[in-house]
Amino acid sequence: MTTQRWAGSTSPPRPDVVTLAVAGACVLLVGLDRGVYLTLSAATVVGALLAPVWLSKLSRFPGARLVVALALLSAASGVVLMWFAVDDHHTSDRLAAATLMALANLVVGTGLLLWARTVMPAPAVGALFGVGMLGGALSSGRFDENVWRFGFSVPVTITALALAWAWGRRWLEITLTLVLGVASALAGGRSTFAMLVLAAAFTAWQAISPRSRAGSRARVVVVAAVLVFGIYQVGQGLILDGYLGESAQERSQVQIAATGNILLGSRPEMGATAALFLERPWGFGAGTLAGVADVGVAKQGMATLGYDPDNGYVERYMFGQGFVLHSVLGDTWAAFGLAGIALVVAVIWWSVGSLVTLVQARVASALVLFLGVRLLWNAFFSPLYSSTPLIALTLGLLLQERAGSGTAPPAYRRRSAPEPVAAPGTPTEAPASS
Repeated sequence: MTTQRWAGSTSPPRPDVVTLAVAGACVLLVGLDRGVYLTLSAATVVGALLAPVWLSKLSRFPGARLVVALALLSAASGVVLMWFAVDDHHTSDRLAAATLMALANLVVGTGLLLWARTVMPAPAVGALFGVGMLGGALSSGRFDENVWRFGFSVPVTITALALAWAWGRRWLEITLTLVLGVASALAGGRSTFAMLVLAAAFTAWQAISPRSRAGSRARVVVVAAVLVFGIYQVGQGLILDGYLGESAQERSQVQIAATGNILLGSRPEMGATAALFLERPWGFGAGTLAGVADVGVAKQGMATLGYDPDNGYVERYMFGQGFVLHSVLGDTWAAFGLAGIALVVAVIWWSVGSLVTLVQARVASALVLFLGVRLLWNAFFSPLYSSTPLIALTLGLLLQERAGSGTAPPAYRRRSAPEPVAAPGTPTEAPASS
């Protein structure tokens, strides 16, 4: 199956070897996410030295400069909120530095990946990032927990789907996505399994739905809602019937018994976030430590979901050093206040908007579909620190260049069938899309 090029697409100029090598090395570093001090990534250090290079490219990507501006506003807000919090909270300069460094990793990582996309194909960016992330997983030392779920699942998925994207075959993308989904399910990764099945379903839908019937963006959203609901229902049934392993079955049964819902049962931190937001909607600050009253409010919010918060997890993990609310939205709100919420909303808006456009044109790869779905999941259910590299990759691959820049369409087109050579005297008008 082939996919036609976007109208008016032109190939980007071939970069020199040095530029290509530097860009590739930067992508590897962003994926590796190797810390050099506190949460500061080595990629951020290199990116700071290359700031004139990638900053000059941001204007080519609608939404990129807004994200950077909101990140700077968030940083300032985090410092101001921390300053105001000294009257009723303990604060930590070290924690503030670590939080601001994590934000810098996101901004600089996104900038480096967007720049890399202007000198190499988007699938190459994804593959190099995946290889770098795989290197980080090999040195993480978490193999005694669950080697696939906590080590290889995401980097192997990114690398494999990027290579399938480069090959340009829908059937290969669908097959790999389903195989990786089954592997994650057998390892207990229920959420990753659901994300990959959803990505495979949308990839298949693009393949069987004619481009001439692309319809509106609203139609894409409706199809997405139907697929999400269907996969959630079928997946929950498979889990509860034990098809995805006894461990997943037992955890799900306990979570449903406690809260009546797998999502609420698996992420009781949502109750804590909601309670804290109602108590202090302006946030706490980048280096503010939780007080006894804050912990009490959070526990009450979690108890309303049927979760027993008196087990040490709340004190040690969630509030032992700052606020760890196990969601990107919650963590950015606690650290940066309303500016942090605006930042997350902007990231979701531009990423999902770009993804819907690509699906509407039937050119969204399984990789960008997986990343788009995972972005939404991480926004509500994953901590900020561990999600930062994937958010950078999602923005780096999904933000589209302005019309006329000449590099975005080739980045998303797939391998096309060779165009037939017209016989002398044959009209050269292009046929209608099919």
